[in-house]
Amino acid sequence: MKKTLIVVMMASLMLMAGCQSKDYGEYKDAMEQTSALERYEEHFRMDLEMDYNLDTIEDQETARKIGDMAEFSIEVISKEDKTLGFVDSEAHIFYGGVGFDADYFVTEEGSFLSLPFIEKYIRFDSMDMEEFKPEDYGLFVSDESLKEMQKIWLDTITDDEVFKGEEILVDTPDGKVKTSKYTIEISDEIFKMFLGEIAQVLMMDDVFMDNLVNQELPEDFDMMKLFEYIDSATLDTFVQEVYVDIDGYIVKETMKIKAITDDEFFKGFDMEIQSELYKINQDMDFNFPQVDDYQIMTFEELENSEEWQDFSIEQ
Repeated sequence: MKKTLIVVMMASLMLMAGCQSKDYGEYKDAMEQTSALERYEEHFRMDLEMDYNLDTIEDQETARKIGDMAEFSIEVISKEDKTLGFVDSEAHIFYGGVGFDADYFVTEEGSFLSLPFIEKYIRFDSMDMEEFKPEDYGLFVSDESLKEMQKIWLDTITDDEVFKGEEILVDTPDGKVKTSKYTIEISDEIFKMFLGEIAQVLMMDDVFMDNLVNQELPEDFDMMKLFEYIDSATLDTFVQEVYVDIDGYIVKETMKIKAITDDEFFKGFDMEIQSELYKINQDMDFNFPQVDDYQIMTFEELENSEEWQDFSIEQ
């Protein structure tokens, strides 16, 4: 489970973070301009397959459960208006042989998560209602660290890794869009350099470290050992394709990552990510559900609920 989480986390950071030729400059400008967007809708999908050697597991039931956890996928459809601080997203998740949906939204009253197997809402923010500002929902890393990671990404990638291909039409929910395509391919050596600098930023980020503590990780959890474990793997494939529209926004990204290890049990992973942005800078309507106090549940109450126990057993 910890290996899956760290792989997902690093892939997310690679996308959020991310050559002195003309192509590099155009790519850099597009990334910075897209990061500054205030209103947009997004369709994100990630498929992750972990390669476990189940022959090393003697107990068949344990091997079956591990095999079920070898595949993870998440699809998120969301819209965001940073001028209001509003977010409305729905996620479709498959993990551990079980599929389920979840809704996450941020209003002027707070940030909430709705799960299909409970009739209440989990509230993320712990601020007083009168003091809460919707833009405070944040990410699992600080804005300062995110900006630093973006800089590290751009400083790490060299000219040879950025290519401008043909002008190409891509299908989006807004229709066919004319774009310039950039392809980024990096080696294992470059990836290790990037990972090392990212690890230093994260270890110094109070927001990130506090979030780790709140995840109730095992007592033997060691962040540095996890980074060392990934560092011991070999990057077999890293290909990212970026599509920039005529207005200079990244409207589509795809990423393929494959890594292999010498570990007897965990042999590596294969991941594919797709992301689309549309309705850029357009006004949007938000229809949030009304959440009353009696509908709010804490994480502790969720973990002790019959619904959660039944769901955990199913997994």
